[in-house]
Amino acid sequence: MPAQNPAILEIHRLVNKISFYTEMIYSDALLLDLHEFSEYWKDALSQISEIKRAINHKFSSKTEDSLIDTAIKEELSRRIFLFSRIINSIPADFSLHNFPEIETDIDTVQALVETVQDYFEKILFIRSEHLHNMPIEALKSASDYSLTKYLTGMVDRVKNASAGTIVFAGCLGNEATEIQDLLTTAAFHTINILEQDSIYDIISTYDVSLICYDCGQNTMEGFSVLQELVDDPVSADIPVLICGSEYSDLLAMQFIEAGAIDYYSTSRSKKTLFARIQAAIKRTQNNYHRQLYIRALELNKQSTSKEFTAASQYIADLLPRKTENDYFSINWSFLPSLQLGGDIFGYYWLDDEHFMLYLLDVSGHGLEASLYSVTIMNLLNNELLGTANFLDPSSILRELNRIFPIEKQNNMFFTIWLGVYNIHSRKLVYSNAGSQPAILMIDNKPHRLATKATIIGIDEDSEYENAEIQVPKNSDLYIFSDGIYEIKKINKEMMHLEEFIAFLVEAQACKDKNCQSFIRSIEKQSITGGFEDDVSLLHLHFN
Repeated sequence: MPAQNPAILEIHRLVNKISFYTEMIYSDALLLDLHEFSEYWKDALSQISEIKRAINHKFSSKTEDSLIDTAIKEELSRRIFLFSRIINSIPADFSLHNFPEIETDIDTVQALVETVQDYFEKILFIRSEHLHNMPIEALKSASDYSLTKYLTGMVDRVKNASAGTIVFAGCLGNEATEIQDLLTTAAFHTINILEQDSIYDIISTYDVSLICYDCGQNTMEGFSVLQELVDDPVSADIPVLICGSEYSDLLAMQFIEAGAIDYYSTSRSKKTLFARIQAAIKRTQNNYHRQLYIRALELNKQSTSKEFTAASQYIADLLPRKTENDYFSINWSFLPSLQLGGDIFGYYWLDDEHFMLYLLDVSGHGLEASLYSVTIMNLLNNELLGTANFLDPSSILRELNRIFPIEKQNNMFFTIWLGVYNIHSRKLVYSNAGSQPAILMIDNKPHRLATKATIIGIDEDSEYENAEIQVPKNSDLYIFSDGIYEIKKINKEMMHLEEFIAFLVEAQACKDKNCQSFIRSIEKQSITGGFEDDVSLLHLHFN
């Protein structure tokens, strides 16, 4: 549909008008200390931001994709209906008689929403009658699962934005004023954070695409705020620009190395700064398109077999090569399920004598679980876990548990087994979180390697401990996901772990150490002749 269509322009105008009135009501409510009342409008403001974002994407995209169009329409249908439900659910006992201007603004918003819904139905063929009987909390949950927070595993979520709001915080001196003037002239939407506002409150309310923090002369405070924003999953994917009155090339480099897109002072080039801001916002726009596409794939399962096959191949390509050296050899097999699961594993040398290996399994199925596991894999493989000591498995698990709380990860969690092997002392130090044990075969006797600890993400106070074992020569270590034994057997009973270990002992006795053939022997026990979940099996033979 061409962008110059008058009806489309009218939809843009109406939605922007709703956003303006909603933001004004919310701001007035805060200024008048109507805090409970303001919460409704804060929620409504969040919904209208998502509507603006989806509309901008729909009518600014240069490519046509029916799957993405379906995803956007689903989003618009849910969001506009949810917006209406929120403002209509405001209790009547809120006394606004002393504030007639607010009452008038509310009436205006309600009328505008009705008009927009009518345009959605007639122009975009978006209907929402099927949502009428859904409880408001269920609607919110559905919306949170859709485009905005659909990929929340990427250190909490992948941030989606079209143009968004640029937030200014800190002392807001000359530098911040210069930047704000520059961006306002270029038609960016900017807001200043009041003293009583929290940056995180603003992030949850607005469609934030950039944070500009003015540290004035206090550069240490600038580093502290930047570190907090970079480390917190809520803000980790939002670009941060630091500005201040002090400047040196070294200082700018230090801020950029710490995670800022740039450090600005009045002596710097505004042209370069503007280009970096545009590039940062463009990256978030690309993330939004990527998220829409993934959502569209899941909405249209009948036409996604090729896409899921490609995603499975992508995961397989990330897995490490099978290896053999003077100390051990590693063989493995990975069978992704048809629905795509959250299995992934890796191993690499930490230094000349320590070798780390791990296997993790994210809850659920689909692209979301799969991409979440890739995110964790990247953090482990690149040793990007803050204060974690990578020679200490329990330290790694503690940091993972801190970074990935379930409430910030779309209710996803994961299990993991992780070990570090010293090739000189032959000591294997390991820790696990909620996973099945690894099995170390010594003289054909299974030794279960596990520590008692909670699944990652469930409890922020979980404690993780190490255990260790001396690894004799010619012993074998097996690390596996639960998908390999959680099958319904031909007798319609479920296979349990002890039974699986017995199969492992039998295969060991027969000298059958080929992962693929062993997995096929287990598969034959299934009543369906196949596995329902991802299957991962690693075998290390110690020389």
